[in-house]
Amino acid sequence: MRYRIPHYLNEFRCIETRCETPCKEEPRRRKEFEGLREGALSLSCIEAAKLILGCKEPIRFFEFEDDEEWEPIEQYDSLLADTLMLAREEMIKLLQSREIDIYIRMSRTLSLVQKMQEAWERSDLSQIASMLETFGNMDDMLEYQKKAEQWIPGENEYCSTMRKLFRSFYKLETVKEDWPEFVKRAEFTLYVEGQRAYEEKRQRFHKSIGLKSDSYDTWSCLLEQLMVYEVYGTFCDAVYDGHIVEKIQAAVVKTLLVQELCIARWAEQEEHLDFNEVINIACRMAKELELSEMNPARFYKLCEKLPAFGASQLKGLLTFL
Repeated sequence: MRYRIPHYLNEFRCIETRCETPCKEEPRRRKEFEGLREGALSLSCIEAAKLILGCKEPIRFFEFEDDEEWEPIEQYDSLLADTLMLAREEMIKLLQSREIDIYIRMSRTLSLVQKMQEAWERSDLSQIASMLETFGNMDDMLEYQKKAEQWIPGENEYCSTMRKLFRSFYKLETVKEDWPEFVKRAEFTLYVEGQRAYEEKRQRFHKSIGLKSDSYDTWSCLLEQLMVYEVYGTFCDAVYDGHIVEKIQAAVVKTLLVQELCIARWAEQEEHLDFNEVINIACRMAKELELSEMNPARFYKLCEKLPAFGASQLKGLLTFL
């Protein structure tokens, strides 16, 4: 049996005696593929969240083997699995290319999975291999960035779409009793004064500690780690359901929603937010999305059905900063 783990798994130290959601097993997240077992930690654990989001370097992954025999998985598409894993490797490599703007990295990843979904539905996995050969090419990236500048939505459209994404929280099962009130307060803070006030608030946030500030490296690193966490942990599940594009749509939406919650908290605290609060917000959101048996499937269904979650719509949001 082969095993793959992120480097932070070896650094993790559990504080189970003080943990409100103790784990049933190590690692906290485990995925089974044919001949491969992948381990990771969940952001729903505050100590794990500190490790994952506090990491300043790109996340690294290690593989090792043991003598354990593995059983074939019924109706397992090995070719699709290999293609997804190769694509995931390329996407993570791109997401960690810090010389490129983080929103462009996220948008480019969405474009890739849109084309991958189309190719898979045509049963043309060979085309995906051709896409991956040029996916991280810098000349292609620059050309993509020029095209992306043409997709910019108006500020009213941006605010309206973000609020629709935000209201997806109300369509999910509640895990922690204080979560609905936390979300309602954040929604009120962000959107109640209207679109112009929202946009002014968002711009001040980014100029203060976000993607237009001297803290760009810190904030873009946070978004990168959130995306890599989701891509590593969920993308290859598409081998079992064929929903390739929805996995990355969900990753982008979750990342943007963590950022929205942070903007709300920053505004509530007279435009101040420390990194421990950012980690706590990401952890609280992960509890709602990952500790419910129903919510992961519900969230993917929203990505599949609602126009606001569509890949093209999200790419438009990612050009608006």
